[in-house]
Amino acid sequence: MTLRAIIRGATPGPLRRMIRSFVSPDLRTYPSWADALAAAGTNYASPEILAYVRRAALRVKAGKAAYERDGIAYATAEYRWPLLALISTLAAERRGCLHLADFGGSLGSVYFQHRTFLAEIPQLHWSVIEQSHFVSCGNAEFADDRLHFFTAWPDLIAARGTPDAVIFSGVLNCIPDPIEELTAASALGIERLFIDRIGIDADREQVVVVDFRSDLWNGRLPMRIFCRDDLVSALSRLGYRFVAEFPSLGPHQRGLYFRRH
Repeated sequence: MTLRAIIRGATPGPLRRMIRSFVSPDLRTYPSWADALAAAGTNYASPEILAYVRRAALRVKAGKAAYERDGIAYATAEYRWPLLALISTLAAERRGCLHLADFGGSLGSVYFQHRTFLAEIPQLHWSVIEQSHFVSCGNAEFADDRLHFFTAWPDLIAARGTPDAVIFSGVLNCIPDPIEELTAASALGIERLFIDRIGIDADREQVVVVDFRSDLWNGRLPMRIFCRDDLVSALSRLGYRFVAEFPSLGPHQRGLYFRRH
């Protein structure tokens, strides 16, 4: 597996759709996220990304698409069965009373994709933690009696209490300090972590800069590629035991399930 292939797999969908060509002439690694961000000059807070995701999510809300993922609206329903199985199992253990945090959950993409099955959980609260502009849009246009949006853990805890599990879907590769966010989940005593759509290189962790060019958006963005063993070890030190690995969307993305020792 080449680093270029891993990056293609880990790249957020809105950007893959927005580009006509994937430009990456220099795949050199950077010593830190800050160095990569300085070299890139742009970040994931671009308002164009929210606009792209919102347009697709509104199609789902209006019943014109089955679901949205990474800003792409799909006409036919599709489910991430391993992730749904983990959620359903936990819901059964909690006797139908379940609170899930969805870190970096966009405008509720995973929630709306699986709402047919999630509707069977009698008492479900789904709390998305996102960037402030996503949260404003989410609470204004997509929140319902089960789905709510928050900018930080303290706000979520104050409103909904400690979640039973956290979903990290397609986000850990794209944030400055993923271990800090995983540490925050551990400090809250959250029992289970469902990590989905994570780009992994078996050899070593790397931070790179990816170039994008299109008529809609041009930019350079930092991206982290994980070493699976290092990630498992880091979570073990935080008190989490690796339980299972499962396939994700493509050959270069995986899912990982952890629970507290």
